[in-house]
Amino acid sequence: MPFLQGTMFRFSQMDPLADNFSQEMLRLCKADPMLALFLLRLANSGRGAKNQPVTTINDALRKVRPQRLFHLIDSASVTRIFSPSKPEYKGLWQHSIETAVFAEFSARKIEGFSVPPALAYNAGFIHDIGRFLFLEHTPQTLDDTEKVGWTTPMELPDLERMLLGLDHAELGYRAAEKWGLPNILQRMLRHHHHYGLWLDSNFPKLLRELVVIVQFADFVSVLVEKDPDWVDWKPAALREAIQHRCVHPSWEDVHLPVAEMADKLPALNRVCQERLALIGL
Repeated sequence: MPFLQGTMFRFSQMDPLADNFSQEMLRLCKADPMLALFLLRLANSGRGAKNQPVTTINDALRKVRPQRLFHLIDSASVTRIFSPSKPEYKGLWQHSIETAVFAEFSARKIEGFSVPPALAYNAGFIHDIGRFLFLEHTPQTLDDTEKVGWTTPMELPDLERMLLGLDHAELGYRAAEKWGLPNILQRMLRHHHHYGLWLDSNFPKLLRELVVIVQFADFVSVLVEKDPDWVDWKPAALREAIQHRCVHPSWEDVHLPVAEMADKLPALNRVCQERLALIGL
């Protein structure tokens, strides 16, 4: 998959001999889901990769090494550059960053859950790789879904299946399986729009927890994007909106951090905006 033009510009300014190179590479990997995906594919390839799956950006960068990643991307043989031409295309990066940041925050706050925050971030970051694949191969699909219109994440898969016969969750799963990504990420991709999964004990508890976290973060991100005037709402109104629009009925026994999310949303949104600015969006 191609790299974002803004990411490559930032990349060209990096010095692999600088003392802060590793930290800067990590910042960039956590700002562009396509770069993170490339890194994850590298970290989970080769002999013995299936026995030692790498599920987080931090662990993947430690395994691949920042200097090696730099030189691989710097080679013309692997580098294709993409510049999003429409707001809805740019919105894919915004939504991925928001879902990642909100998922990481939720993983730290939900009582009784055992999902590592770094795994939650990565899952939220790549959850929509199927939509990125649509953008790369059939951008008209994204245009058509926006033209028809949708208001919540629950509506999107049905709309995609109606238009194309395949939704982005299934497409992302098939790609992740082909690329050899860890099983928990594959299954998260496939099921991140299955809102009754939390109640299905046939699935591992860690997976169910991860899917709930990604789904909750996904809902909050869509709220932020669909209602940009949320920044002017009173705290009580924001808490009520998150409670009614971002909490699925099947999560009745999950102690979601609704009030904390509402209180910290302005600060979390600033983090998202900083990461978007880093990649030129």
